[in-house]
Amino acid sequence: MKDAKNYYVNNEIQAGKIRLIVEDGVTIMDRDQALAKAREEGLDLIMVSAGKDYPICKIMDLGKFKYNLEKKRQKARKKQSKTVIKEIKFSPNTAEHDYSYRKEHIIKFLEKGYYVKATIYYKGRSILHQEKGYALLNKLIDELADYAAIDKKAEMRGRSLSVMLIPIKKGGKNEKAKKNAQIENT
Repeated sequence: MKDAKNYYVNNEIQAGKIRLIVEDGVTIMDRDQALAKAREEGLDLIMVSAGKDYPICKIMDLGKFKYNLEKKRQKARKKQSKTVIKEIKFSPNTAEHDYSYRKEHIIKFLEKGYYVKATIYYKGRSILHQEKGYALLNKLIDELADYAAIDKKAEMRGRSLSVMLIPIKKGGKNEKAKKNAQIENT
């Protein structure tokens, strides 16, 4: 959305003829005529859009116009939702207690509506046994089937294997949630 300072007002409008928005609709008139009409009413002539052939203008109070723009901007900002991604790290040799502890944290994050990135880090020679990491992720995905769906298949980047889990909306029909496929060992 444009700022009010990006709009042309009164004498800043360079066009000879303009399209003026009035109560009845739109009318084409000279800029000077429209300026005189605006001054007569004690208001400003504001160019709202460049238009194809003639700029589109409106007669209104500049302060009220800026105020309405700011209100629209605040309303749009309020409606935006931020996606929060939490990352939980595992190793291929994670003990059962540590695994269950981390799984509980993942469940809490998913219930709050956060996305969770489950990552398995390979250290040293453990990279030779990638199948352990895939098995651990498959186990995690199976146990979280009621809470999460896979956003993308697991991917190996450098020494880490990760998968993105998205929360299932309760009561809603989330098609990605229904496709809870096993991760293939590549």
